[in-house]
Amino acid sequence: MNQLEFYTAHSDFTHPAEWSHLLDALPDGIPELCQAIQGLVVHYVASGIAFTPERLKEIDTRWVKGICRTLHARDDRPLIQPREPSERLVGCCRDFALLFVAALRQKGIPARSRVGFSTYLSPSFFHDHVVGEYWNGQRWVMVDPEFAPGIFGFDIQDMPKGVFLSAAQVWQAFRQGQINPELYGVAPQLPWKGDWFIRNYVVKELSHLCKHELLLWDQWGVMTEQLGNDLEPIDQLAELLMQGDAAFEDWLKAYQKPVFQVPEQVFCQSPTGNLRPERIATTVL
Repeated sequence: MNQLEFYTAHSDFTHPAEWSHLLDALPDGIPELCQAIQGLVVHYVASGIAFTPERLKEIDTRWVKGICRTLHARDDRPLIQPREPSERLVGCCRDFALLFVAALRQKGIPARSRVGFSTYLSPSFFHDHVVGEYWNGQRWVMVDPEFAPGIFGFDIQDMPKGVFLSAAQVWQAFRQGQINPELYGVAPQLPWKGDWFIRNYVVKELSHLCKHELLLWDQWGVMTEQLGNDLEPIDQLAELLMQGDAAFEDWLKAYQKPVFQVPEQVFCQSPTGNLRPERIATTVL
């Protein structure tokens, strides 16, 4: 399987299962698809809505089939029909990106999610973020499906280089002493930021590129809340990721290492406060 075939096939996380017809009915055009997705997901913090504990559990929905099931149970209209913000799936950037990637794969278009940090959500802090990419026949086009066009000073549906920083890119900048790692994380007032956080996200970047599009708060392998001393494996992984698509086969090989690959069980540090181990269904690449 070549790279484009790999990213055209569904992962366990993007496969809609019995809900395929819901994705089939989504628009083909990128602007229309992004608009539809924005009417289906609401950010659990940025929306400003005080969700009940039961509704907040929706942020831990890992699979597109679960997202579709939740949306359909609440409103059985086609997904092209926008929901009121309070009736959308409670999620985050990863869920906007996951639906975007799933819809495109369903239509036979290569797509993938990218994990890293945003330069455009705050003037003074680099928030962790997930965006989507699709192959337009000539190149990978980066899209942030969470936001409508015109909000930022660039094309959100064909993002220029530099506005989104991959986790590997930020890690290398940290290792070269070029950045303050405390400015990279979930939010400046929260403890989930800094050097160890960036290190963990390099592994998550690899995981998403290898089509295990886990929750941002899932932890496994080398992930801890301390940086530690053995940084060579992460340095090597970041260098590999920075080589881009030419290193695709090497990404897959690196992911086979137990220290990086998603195991049968991860530890979910959910923002709901329900911290727990969870078993994950994985597919051998």
